[in-house]
Amino acid sequence: DSGLMHVAAAFGVPQVAVFGSSSPLHTPPLNARARVLWLKDDPLYTPPLDCAPCFQRECPLGHTRCLNDIPASRVLAALRELQPGA
Repeated sequence: DSGLMHVAAAFGVPQVAVFGSSSPLHTPPLNARARVLWLKDDPLYTPPLDCAPCFQRECPLGHTRCLNDIPASRVLAALRELQPGA
């Protein structure tokens, strides 16, 4: 599921990589022009997301908070950081 992220990183394409059930500690985009969004390491996110990373394709708890709780505004802010003036 991360193949295109790694191809983009190899070519230096700016990207925002959103991690949910997986971990950027294991498979981050290796590109200085990449931003990683992951609730597990977000000190402002409460309550802490203790179930991540679970490395499952489907949420064993049935809530997918690891993805659903990342606000679109945070993704847009990361995109704007990579593309000033866009």
